[in-house]
Amino acid sequence: MKPLQIQYFNHSVLATRLAKEVQSRAVTLDELSAATHIPSDSLNDFITGTQCPTLHQLATIASVVGLSPAWLAFGQGEAELPSVASARGEYASDLRLSPDELKAKYSFEHPLFNQATWINQVAAGIYLEGYWAWTAEQLRELNSPE
Repeated sequence: MKPLQIQYFNHSVLATRLAKEVQSRAVTLDELSAATHIPSDSLNDFITGTQCPTLHQLATIASVVGLSPAWLAFGQGEAELPSVASARGEYASDLRLSPDELKAKYSFEHPLFNQATWINQVAAGIYLEGYWAWTAEQLRELNSPE
């Protein structure tokens, strides 16, 4: 299966955001490569804007640097991912919502669980339900006792 590519966005915007975040976190490309299992030369291509990451690569990079993939790629939503503790408190009321109610409340995407991550789980065969059903399940898992 061919990896899903991100289309219809400005590669230079992603490149600029990614370069700034890598630099501000004082992470070398080799360190980021080791953490993401993405070759350093590919990461360099993403930062220079000569190559576009797949959705899986984007989600992996964003997770490692603690950023929202939607913000990294498109500038949508908050840049930083909230901590589990703050997310539990802030979105606790979403637990009682059905997938349809979540969709009505947030319209496009839940602030914590972006569609890129859901697409990656579908592609990996981990989760096959619709986006809002997946989001409801992620909320339940977030709030389950550790």
